[in-house]
Amino acid sequence: MTDSVFNLAVDENKIAVVTIDVPGEKMNTLRSSFADDLKALLEDAKSQNVKGMVFISGKSDSFIAGADVKMLDSVKKREDALAISELCHQAFFDMTKLPYTTVSAIHGAALGGGLEFALACDYRVGTDSDLTKIGLPEVQLGLLPGGGGTQRLTKIVGIQKALEWMLTGKQIRPTQAKKAGVLDDCVPHSVLLKVAKEFATKKKPQAKEPKLDNISKLLESNPFGRNFIFKKAKENVLKKRAGTTQHHSLLLKLCELV
Repeated sequence: MTDSVFNLAVDENKIAVVTIDVPGEKMNTLRSSFADDLKALLEDAKSQNVKGMVFISGKSDSFIAGADVKMLDSVKKREDALAISELCHQAFFDMTKLPYTTVSAIHGAALGGGLEFALACDYRVGTDSDLTKIGLPEVQLGLLPGGGGTQRLTKIVGIQKALEWMLTGKQIRPTQAKKAGVLDDCVPHSVLLKVAKEFATKKKPQAKEPKLDNISKLLESNPFGRNFIFKKAKENVLKKRAGTTQHHSLLLKLCELV
């Protein structure tokens, strides 16, 4: 798969290491060919009977820094945007249904579509480097997370924290990400691949409840509490933006679906 952004190597234990490396670019971004490249990669892995898979970046200071905004050049109407989103949703859904364990080994920026990619993996291991940043900053461009991030992040960190991160575009340090449950481990860069491979030998994890304090747990566990959370989130958006936009309101609705 030399012409793909995904380069596959399988070790003696049948653990596949997939190096993500967009040719000729300083940072990795998800491009229009991403879904086809991923499908080809998974077919290749299937033929080699892999027992686990680690995704790691070939770049020195980023994992995946989001989607390539050039894809938006082709968007002329609502249906065009939906087609791109549905393509990402299907690709990430296919990742979640793989018969073996998948792990994202994150060093550097995992933002936007990059974090959504990582959230579709069974485990996430990040480095404790200052370069490592986690977040869904699309709102700063007037966009919504388009690959399932509104749902997967909320299930991991809870409604309040997910809304805060998505409505502000906040970028999270790796220690914060581990505390919130987004990262399963936070390690020195020198042992990132080793630890990620160890996670790849584990069974797929069972769904876990978000790590919430008692008050947050009480609020998020019932419809009245959730309505209060959404009401306050909308008020905060209105206060900060001196008015809201349609995508903020839609983001609140998406999180309500969790």
